[in-house]
Amino acid sequence: MQSSFFRNTDQNYFPLLWAFGDARFLLLDVNSYLKGKPESVTDWTLGEKQKERIDMALFDGYEAPWKFICYHNTLGGYPLGSKKGPGAYGRGPLFTREDFEKIHDIDPSLNIDPEKVEQVWLTDLALETNVRAFFYGHDHIFFKKDVGKTSGGKDTIGVCAGGTTYSGALLPVSIWDNPYWMEYYGPYFEDPPPFLSPPGMTELEIDKNGATVKYICTAPPECMHANMPPGTKPGDVLREYHLQK
Repeated sequence: MQSSFFRNTDQNYFPLLWAFGDARFLLLDVNSYLKGKPESVTDWTLGEKQKERIDMALFDGYEAPWKFICYHNTLGGYPLGSKKGPGAYGRGPLFTREDFEKIHDIDPSLNIDPEKVEQVWLTDLALETNVRAFFYGHDHIFFKKDVGKTSGGKDTIGVCAGGTTYSGALLPVSIWDNPYWMEYYGPYFEDPPPFLSPPGMTELEIDKNGATVKYICTAPPECMHANMPPGTKPGDVLREYHLQK
């Protein structure tokens, strides 16, 4: 889950059972198999060993009522292109073929083949095996995206889980105003904003009726560029989304 690009391991994959096995989390390592910093969205890889383990875990015959995939970056994110701002690579709620095809409309010169993007492979696998949500954190905001329907007809979502640290002074200039960011996340100054800034954390609640994802303020949002509603206090639930069982 950490974001260092240069760790020497191929054993940093964790399947985790929770709530007596009713919830199954796959905690993925998206960094250790990279050969330096990716120059293209197709350079992002989970590595063949980890991909084999993921495939085995999702097709091992154990059908947990709730399945989730967690990682630091989505696999691919924004490409390195002429319109990419500083620090934008590896960002973005990009999960499907359609998302990566859409990049072509922003910068046709990139010629990205969605079939070579591992996130597309992972998303298709997740939908086939009834994974209900992707949780990631690289973008330091809270945002929910509808990813698709599982083979069982249930909703799958992608959630950027927020961040408990304050936004830096240059964050909107270098990232939030980036063309790719604006295309996929939207402008942060809208009312209400399409995403919420730090400081906050995501809480997942599971009960007999379903699962609820909540974004909770963790500190007074008085930092530069915070876009939480005026008067927000620590402990306030700012957004929540419910997944039917």
